[in-house]
Amino acid sequence: NMTITGPTYNNVSTLNSSNNYIITQQVGNNGNLPVATVYNGGYHVTTDNDIFLYACNYVRATQDIATIIPTSALDTTYIVQDYPAWDYGAQIAIVATEDNTVLTMTVPCAIQNTTITAGTTLTPTLMQGQAYMLISNNNQSSFSGMQVTSNGKPFAMFQGVRRIKVPNSGSGSDLLYEQTMPTSLWGTEFIVPCASGQSGRSYIRITYL
Repeated sequence: NMTITGPTYNNVSTLNSSNNYIITQQVGNNGNLPVATVYNGGYHVTTDNDIFLYACNYVRATQDIATIIPTSALDTTYIVQDYPAWDYGAQIAIVATEDNTVLTMTVPCAIQNTTITAGTTLTPTLMQGQAYMLISNNNQSSFSGMQVTSNGKPFAMFQGVRRIKVPNSGSGSDLLYEQTMPTSLWGTEFIVPCASGQSGRSYIRITYL
């Protein structure tokens, strides 16, 4: 049994081993994103058996998929790791799991469609299920290295870039979208795969405490 609740979608379903359950929701266009504003943007998925869950963030001709971390693994401290934005801005989005979640972050770059400048400390308060999003304002801007903490309440954070060339000299572009790992899940040993037969380079970006 699976229950999904959110701002525009509520549903209870029964799944079996042959089911793949897909939810598609149309959201506002890029000109109406609620930047630096608390809004109702989180969805809560619960089941009575273990599942694997991912979210696909896409528009026509571009998409990316993020593995969703179970709420039991969420924590109170994150450090952003994104890829420098090309022309549409890097972005983060945060979703609260508990009421009166107070976030603290000092932005390293100006924020799109606002008067927020680099070096400003933001302290938004979110209720359970509410979200908060920031988009950087200029070319080659990045939130990488920015620490986001809460007042002891776990939250989920997502990061990415709305349109990017990797590397910047590439001829095509795409969006990047993933859920941020809390620092409590960081480690000291990793295995990195490379695409078989690729002609270009593989990129590894590293963030440290």
